Amino acid sequence: MEIAYFTHAEDGNTEILMRKIAGQLNLPTNRIIPKKPYPISYEALVERAKDEHEHSIFPEASINHEISDDVLILGTPIWFGELPNVVKRFLKE
Repeated sequence: MEIAYFTHAEDGNTEILMRKIAGQLNLPTNRIIPKKPYPISYEALVERAKDEHEHSIFPEASINHEISDDVLILGTPIWFGELPNVVKRFLKE
């Protein structure tokens, strides 16, 4: 079992929660990192996420290390009532 998570900001709520879960379960974490970082500004972040959502843009991302397990705990924020498109692409690959 492994943990993969996406957060647009360092030490964001999702990252903090995933680190706590990983610590309790003694699991490795794997951050989903967009090739093009998301803006820190809330307004700019919403604008970019909305554009990706409305135009079906699925940004490329990388992870810290390859996932070798069949069971994955996924941590992610919800944008516009759905997974962020960067996470959808990660899951497809």
